Amino acid sequence: MKNYQLLSTFKYGSNGHSSLSEEEINAEYLHRINDYSATVTAMFPRLVNKESLEMGILNGKSVAKFNDPIFWMVTPKILMLLDTVRKQSAEISALIYTNKIPTVAINSYTYSMLTNEIFFSNEIEGVHTNPEEISTIVWDTDTKVDNKHRRLESTIRQYKASLQANQRQINNLSDFRQIYDQLLEGEISKDSLPDGNIFRDSFVYIGRQNNAVHLPPDNEKDISLALSQLITFMNNDDDVIPIVKAIVTHFMFENTHPFRDGNGRMGRYLLSSYLSNKLDVFTGLSISTSIHT
Repeated sequence: MKNYQLLSTFKYGSNGHSSLSEEEINAEYLHRINDYSATVTAMFPRLVNKESLEMGILNGKSVAKFNDPIFWMVTPKILMLLDTVRKQSAEISALIYTNKIPTVAINSYTYSMLTNEIFFSNEIEGVHTNPEEISTIVWDTDTKVDNKHRRLESTIRQYKASLQANQRQINNLSDFRQIYDQLLEGEISKDSLPDGNIFRDSFVYIGRQNNAVHLPPDNEKDISLALSQLITFMNNDDDVIPIVKAIVTHFMFENTHPFRDGNGRMGRYLLSSYLSNKLDVFTGLSISTSIHT
């Protein structure tokens, strides 16, 4: 089988220099989305080109289109990668649950990974925290004493709850907001809290003004529509491989960018908690660390 090419690469032709026509590119797109190996969703993310990016930032309004559904094709390379992750996770689970490693060592390593996961998730956003302080709270929260005055305590408790298979089911839009409030309590400044009933209801862009990369929906109505599509996908598509579902869900959440601040941290939390339950705890707690690396 030929190596799979993104359409952004395919459009330059076989020699990498001569651009194909719009008709040729569209024909290839239709060929892919209608292929037997393609899975097509009912989710329509915001997509944007350079021209609409510049226009949107200039006018303070998102002009990104949302006409094309998320779809993916299963290639041999993807199958091999999925199989590798599954096998490695099975090996990790065997080590954890067959008493080959002392429980105290497993708990210590889990808390070390949790500390790194929270620390690097903040670092990715430019939010500086102290790993030693995080580690102290990680161990302290084994008790039932809740000290909300300490930074990141709410975040740590949410992560630890998900590691204990207490992952919250998201059935409606308000569930997103409740998770957001509990995960990031005390971490978001008042002027950056959501300005709509549940979500953001104002224009934002991703990146710097002179180097923006994405324009998400600019009002709560469109955000709610996008996340409603996501909820349906999350809860109804049982035929989707869990790892693929996790990645696609993460993309759609970040593409929608429903809050004014904290989207990256919440998105990585959702991804981490889902993989912790579908694969193993150590794999789930390696998301932000891997991104940082």
